[in-house]
Amino acid sequence: MPHEGSAKRLMRLWDIFKIQVLRSLGKLRRWAIGPYGVAVLNRTENGLLLAPAGDLMVGRRLSFNGRYDPDLLDLLLKRCESTSQVLFVGAHVGALAVPIARKVRRVVAIEANPTTLELLRMNVALNGLKNIEVHGFAAGDRNGEESFLAGQLNSGGSGLQIGERGRWAHGYDPPEKITVQMKSLDDVFPDDCFDLIVMDIEGAEALALRGMANLLKRSHGLLVEVFEDHLRRVAKVSNDEFLSLVAPFYDQAVILPEKPGWGEPVASSPYPRSAFPEMMLDCCRQRMANVMFWRERTAASADVVATSRKMNVPELATEN
Repeated sequence: MPHEGSAKRLMRLWDIFKIQVLRSLGKLRRWAIGPYGVAVLNRTENGLLLAPAGDLMVGRRLSFNGRYDPDLLDLLLKRCESTSQVLFVGAHVGALAVPIARKVRRVVAIEANPTTLELLRMNVALNGLKNIEVHGFAAGDRNGEESFLAGQLNSGGSGLQIGERGRWAHGYDPPEKITVQMKSLDDVFPDDCFDLIVMDIEGAEALALRGMANLLKRSHGLLVEVFEDHLRRVAKVSNDEFLSLVAPFYDQAVILPEKPGWGEPVASSPYPRSAFPEMMLDCCRQRMANVMFWRERTAASADVVATSRKMNVPELATEN
């Protein structure tokens, strides 16, 4: 329809204008801080958090708002108990992992980008948290070295160089191409049981999900970013292919809009497993959203959790 085409063109023009403004602000921010300033320390409502000096996404929100995505954080906290174990795949600097760790028994945080990994470790230390394990690698379906594109202006948008990422990763700034270790999560955590898994790895979600079926089977919830461009252009998977990796393990799901409008609920009504295909279509219409999958606890699943916890009871955080 002509009207729909005009709306898409206006949206593209707005995106181009916004990126140009952000690039200018990023250069100004780095110039003001100086060439040797690598991070900005923010006193947020969830503790002290360092963010990359030139980052105008997560870093800017922490500096100007004193928090990062409070609606999402609130939803995650409601899903956690004091005995919970939580896995973050793509933890960035810990803006969500740090406050979650204050409530739960154990957090495992995985981050592939060496720059944000260093700040994540510093943030854990700054907040005196002893129940966070930090690991530096990319999650995937095999073990080995992979190319990785690390950005500065939007460091949270860094990711593995797969699919068409190499063609459009320059949207904000020219990324640095580096090599990182990639590992299958089932290989790294063969006996662990996480109550909640939080995943945001910029289009590599399907790759990671293929290497963690056993972890998913033992979990009770998965929060994952669903971005149509990432599915089609980076992961190169259809909606059905993506669902085949998660649907067998969960009973229900809700959509969490990336930026809910004024008065819009922060979560949709629940979709039963039979309506997961419809849920994916609704996600793609929103361009970008998070999805929370979960399943209800049963007596059998509770036995699995109890057994797994007996097998893995860390007393102190470790760093790998």
